[in-house]
Amino acid sequence: MSDSDRSDAPIKPTVLQPGEGGPKPRTSSGVDRTDVAAPVRKRERKFWDIALSVVLLILSIGAYLTGALFGLLGIALFGNCPTGTCGGETVTTTGLVLLGVLVLGGAATIGLLMLRLRGWWLAAVLLGTIIVAWIVSYALSAFGR
Repeated sequence: MSDSDRSDAPIKPTVLQPGEGGPKPRTSSGVDRTDVAAPVRKRERKFWDIALSVVLLILSIGAYLTGALFGLLGIALFGNCPTGTCGGETVTTTGLVLLGVLVLGGAATIGLLMLRLRGWWLAAVLLGTIIVAWIVSYALSAFGR
């Protein structure tokens, strides 16, 4: 390039409006990115969902502890039954299984809330499961199974 080819006039930059000319954005594989969907917006956390989930989880813990207390009292008060007529091991087994269900259900509910999904329904199912399981356990225990 010689000095005669240069001009002393300033170079004016060309401003392109969105959608006008210019290179299209491409991914590393060379695919046009104009057809890619916009990123998904995170769901908003709902206060009522979190509050209801926490209340139901606390009620689930209370139902579990109440059932365990009645189970211990039942075993203590009726522990001198002749062999094979009392179902103390049914209540004990139910208590241990429900403890695992309570921990897993609580963790799953918290996981749903962290993912910003509705969690109250799982906490409600957990509460219902605990109540029904204790009732069934006491019924089986009363009949000596």
